[in-house]
Amino acid sequence: MMLNNKRKGVSLVVLLITIIILIILSTTVILNSDDSRIVARKTSLVADYSTVQDAVRSYYVLNGSMPTPDVEKKVYTYEEIVSLNSDDRLLAEISSMNDDSASFYIVDLSLLDISNVKMGLEYEEAGSKDVFVVSSPNLNIYYLKGERLEGVLYYSLSSALTSATEYTDILEDDSYVEIGSVTKGSRINVINSNILNLRAVVKLEQSEEVEIRTTNNSIFPEVSVGDNILIITNLLTDAQLEEIKTSGSFDLKIKKSGNVIETKNITVSTNASSIAFSSEADIVKYYTNENTVTFSFEEGSKVEYIKYEKYNVFDANEVNGYALYKPELDTETKWVDYVKSYGKQAFASSNLKCTISVDKSVKDIFVIAVDSSGNVIKTVKNVCNFNAKSSLLNKAQNDLKITNNIVAPISSLVNVKYSLDGINYIDLDEYTVSNAAQSKELLIEDIYQDTIYVKTILTVSGDNYEFIDKINTKM
Repeated sequence: MMLNNKRKGVSLVVLLITIIILIILSTTVILNSDDSRIVARKTSLVADYSTVQDAVRSYYVLNGSMPTPDVEKKVYTYEEIVSLNSDDRLLAEISSMNDDSASFYIVDLSLLDISNVKMGLEYEEAGSKDVFVVSSPNLNIYYLKGERLEGVLYYSLSSALTSATEYTDILEDDSYVEIGSVTKGSRINVINSNILNLRAVVKLEQSEEVEIRTTNNSIFPEVSVGDNILIITNLLTDAQLEEIKTSGSFDLKIKKSGNVIETKNITVSTNASSIAFSSEADIVKYYTNENTVTFSFEEGSKVEYIKYEKYNVFDANEVNGYALYKPELDTETKWVDYVKSYGKQAFASSNLKCTISVDKSVKDIFVIAVDSSGNVIKTVKNVCNFNAKSSLLNKAQNDLKITNNIVAPISSLVNVKYSLDGINYIDLDEYTVSNAAQSKELLIEDIYQDTIYVKTILTVSGDNYEFIDKINTKM
């Protein structure tokens, strides 16, 4: 009788193959699950950033100002942003969104009608990264702390984030909110209609274009799908600007295949500015280490921000004792551009008064004020009213009688010297100021030259200020 040695069951090879297949399947499921979570996290982050950005833009359109907190430091320059966070990714995102030269306003989320965003809440803490800032004029938001996804920090709605996810757009085509006078369904939102700073947000779909139409001319700026912030003033030709000034309006159109999908006629304001410095006299106060000037704006002024920089500073090498702080800035336009980018921040109180303190070596400051339309006014403010001026009173034979006029705080020390060559000086008189403005006659004997130099040294709170006058002795 033959025995059958074949046993029924699963061979080792089949078992191994089965195990491998199960491992592959489970790994695929895990990876797919991870991918889904990553996409979900990215989509959620884009949604949060979009919520803040849309809310900020809506607030700006409705109020004409940024939603900033009531804190002393509310506006950052690009350089200050770098000092807070110098991450190359943040700087690359700022650059990619053309905000290298922007001002960045801290966002107070409590002013916005949003409650689901849980980041950016430390806006009252000076220097905190846990804040959103919004760029001006482009109105892009940045979260300075950043959100980390897959080991990478994302700071804004730049292509670095939006192209990294399948997110397309949170809003459906028919879900545009009403903003100011813009009706539901509108895809053209006017941010500013001042001739100096025309701006609008235009939301486009695939294959659509924008036309800016004035009386006799049209231009088609480069645009992309989604939100486009158009700085219209910079896009218009000179001919179009003149047409707008004449007609007072222009048309902004969304077109597709030559057909007009939507059009908006925009009435343009030609007011130069909505702010003005007050005509009342500045108040200058003298302190041990610095001097302070207080000035005000006219009632009704809409001051967005104030910046200033030293203008005339003490320089012993100059004939009049002072020199321009930045001699390379030889026009007002250059000064305005410099102060906008690098100037120090100042603030206006609720009654539109502004106080600025500077070190005692500063005679004048260059001040600019910017309104909510982006208009700029500028002025030079005197913060050092110390002054000494010597002039010839009369001449008797070779003796000169000069008048030494002083404007300085009482008890300031005055030391007067004269020179025949402008180099070597001889003591003439020394006295103490008894009135804030006073004159004193001084005699200089035996002068045979046609020109002399008189140097007045004012000592105020231990600091010396020199004033040199070149006097023609001919009468």
